[in-house]
Amino acid sequence: MIGTITPEIQLGLRVLMFVYPAVALVIAILAIYKYPLHGTRLLEVKAKLQEIHEEKKARI
Repeated sequence: MIGTITPEIQLGLRVLMFVYPAVALVIAILAIYKYPLHGTRLLEVKAKLQEIHEEKKARI
């Protein structure tokens, strides 16, 4: 019937609205946690970035 929201449709909407975003959030948090940008690696990246900026300034 048109205009009727069945229990199956309600469940599907709940899954789309809550479960998928929650799973995506967990995956994003894990990816951020595992990204190796802290400690000595962070210092290396900052030093390299500073070096790149200095090279660009020298060319201008």
